[in-house]
This record gives sequence, structure tokens and C-alpha cells, in this order.
Amino acid sequence: MTINIILYYGIPLKRITMDKTSYENWVRVKEMFEESGNTDNFYYKRACAIVNGSPDPLDRVIDKKKLQDGPQDEGNQTNTSSH
Repeated sequence: MTINIILYYGIPLKRITMDKTSYENWVRVKEMFEESGNTDNFYYKRACAIVNGSPDPLDRVIDKKKLQDGPQDEGNQTNTSSH
């Protein structure tokens, strides 16, 4: 699996080259939503992006959340609760 870093409006995203089986599963997911008429949801939009070779929109959501939360330094946290 290959990981490339690309930019989307200045936010770094990962583009992952997936195996044939994973791609075919995303095609089926996309087709299932289209056949049912249920295309107004994030999962369908994600399937469309992946099938079309665009960045996974979920990466943008995750990266945006990380930017909003700020850096997490788990190694230097102190416990302020009393025992």
C-alpha cells in the first residue's frame, strides 16, 4: 500500500493506493446507494470520491478535528486529581 501526502485547501491529506478488492467494494457501496436512491449522505459522498480517485473526505474531517483540538502531548500529561 502506497501513501502519498497531498494538500486540500492547505490541509495535508493522505492518498492511499488500495488493492483491487477494496476498490471493488467501494464501487459496490456507491452502486448500492444509487440503486436505493439514498445518495444524500456522507458515506455515499465518500464512496464517490474514492471511486473517482479523489481524496477520502473522511481524512479532511479527521485532519480538521485535529487542527481544532490542537496538538496532543500525551507523554507529558499530569494527573491533577487527588486520591
